[in-house]
Amino acid sequence: MSTKFLVVAIVALSAFSTQTAVAQKTDLAAIKCSDFLKMNESNAVNVVTWLQGYYTYEDDPTVVDSDKAKSKEAQIKEYCADHGDTDLVSASAIFMDKKYNAVATTSLANPRQ
Repeated sequence: MSTKFLVVAIVALSAFSTQTAVAQKTDLAAIKCSDFLKMNESNAVNVVTWLQGYYTYEDDPTVVDSDKAKSKEAQIKEYCADHGDTDLVSASAIFMDKKYNAVATTSLANPRQ
C-alpha cells in the first residue's frame, strides 16, 4: 500500500468521523501562509497530514507519525508568520520535501555552485 494512499485514507476517515458531514473541496495550492495561520487546530492538522502524504516518496516508510506532524506544523507556522503571502505548498516544501532539503543543503555547503 502506498504511503500517499494511506495518508489520504486517514484524512478521509477523519473527515467522515465528524458528527456533521459537509461536502467540501479545498484547493491547497490556493492557501496562503496567512490563511494557514488562521485555521483551527483540527483543520491545520488535516492539512499538515495531507502535506506529509504529498511530500512522501516511494522509498519512504508507510508510517503516519503524529509527533512529526506536530513538529512540521510548528515549523511551517513559524515560517508562515514571516511569509504570509507565500503559498502553503511552497512554504511546506522547505520543511517536508527531502529533495528540496537535499538541494538546499548542497547549495549551502557549496555556495559557488
